[in-house]
Amino acid sequence: MSAGVLILYTCGFIQLMFVADIGPGAALALGVIPFLLGEIIKTGVAAYIASTYKL
Repeated sequence: MSAGVLILYTCGFIQLMFVADIGPGAALALGVIPFLLGEIIKTGVAAYIASTYKL
């Protein structure tokens, strides 16, 4: 799950730099950092559910 999130954020980060014509620092500050805590929590909860329940 973490690898998937990393791939998505990398693609979004690169696209934001080109579309908004901003530098890497600004793209990181606007498009990645504000959302990291939520992604970490969601990934942790999903991993816990996947390891706890037998499907």
